[in-house]
Amino acid sequence: MKSIVSFATLTIFLFLSFSCSEKTKDDDENRKILTDQVEVKSALVNSNNEFAFEFFANLLEDENEETNTFISPLSVYYALAMAYNGADGATKDAFIATLQWNNLSEEVVLQSLLDLYNQLVETPSGVTLEIANSMWSKEGFEVKQSFIDVNQEYLNAEVQSLDFYDPQSVDIINNWIEDQTNDMIQDMLTSIHPDAVLYLINAIYFNGLWKYQFADTSNYEGDFRLSNGSSKTVTYMKQQEDFNYMQNDLFSAVQLPYNDTNFYMMVMLPNEEVSANEVARELTIVNWDNWQNDFTTREVELSLPKFSFSYGIKELKEVLADMGLAPAFSDGANFSEMGEGRLKINSVKHKARVEVNEEGTEAAAVTVIEIIITSGGGSSKIRFQVNKPFLFAICEKQSNAIVFMGKVVEPVID
Repeated sequence: MKSIVSFATLTIFLFLSFSCSEKTKDDDENRKILTDQVEVKSALVNSNNEFAFEFFANLLEDENEETNTFISPLSVYYALAMAYNGADGATKDAFIATLQWNNLSEEVVLQSLLDLYNQLVETPSGVTLEIANSMWSKEGFEVKQSFIDVNQEYLNAEVQSLDFYDPQSVDIINNWIEDQTNDMIQDMLTSIHPDAVLYLINAIYFNGLWKYQFADTSNYEGDFRLSNGSSKTVTYMKQQEDFNYMQNDLFSAVQLPYNDTNFYMMVMLPNEEVSANEVARELTIVNWDNWQNDFTTREVELSLPKFSFSYGIKELKEVLADMGLAPAFSDGANFSEMGEGRLKINSVKHKARVEVNEEGTEAAAVTVIEIIITSGGGSSKIRFQVNKPFLFAICEKQSNAIVFMGKVVEPVID
């Protein structure tokens, strides 16, 4: 009996030891997987931020210094990611370089995009952040199923097919954009290009309440200096609170937190004799990370002007081409993973709006990528419907002489 008990005890001991050993091994593996996921997501965020800084600085260089600018680099990033999934060859390489993905595998990029999306949209009650992707194809144009699948799986893209010849298609797409942006972005499309076969659209909507809201009774009117040397009277919001604050040779900055979240607005005020564009040119990952380490909690008496404005519709093709994406816009673009025919990006349009007041911030942005089929890319039917005032001419072919010319504003029969 004693030997039986000893054997049973030994068996239990060995089982528990083995189980603990396996559990420890599993825990170690799970910790490693979690650590790897965090590092991968961090690498993608760094890539996104590096893209954002370069994109923003290049955009400002193209703008008049008197122009308000407001964009969502993340919106552009996600829209381009959808297009990337249809690219191949040198065109795909151009996307990788422009989006700063050189050191990341495709599998890592896609999974990190999904993880980042899930993290961003899972926000507490104090903030609303909604990200929506969609693909709109022309009826009769066969989008490759693999292209649809990858954008649905990793970018949660909605997929719809429309009759692009039907004028209602513009309204349908615009209504989707308005729904996704709480009506902040309207009339994004005015028409559909006759050679368009696909639209890739990202929409982002943000609404956050300040953790420390401004009392409108503290508002006052004051001068705001413009870059041309003149000034205008604006409404300032005022409060005194403990904020994260920093100052260096270029600018001073304060971080305004949104209610019970990790979201905040960082306001960067250039020092005297330093322009906003000069500060923008210093925006890099290294500088940004160093600046974050310089913040300390200080009591700040803050005066912030109320503002709201729309930016766009802005064509981004030249800016993105200068950043290395030129192959995607050329007739030699390779989007063979997207669909049949010779495809290229015809335009990348962006529109954004922001409203900052005593309660918080509301903002929205949309990026629309228009894919067209190029000449020689296949038999793309053209519908020519003369349904509005038009001009006409009667010519002689051999002499090339114009014999008659006219304009019809209302077709009548006498």
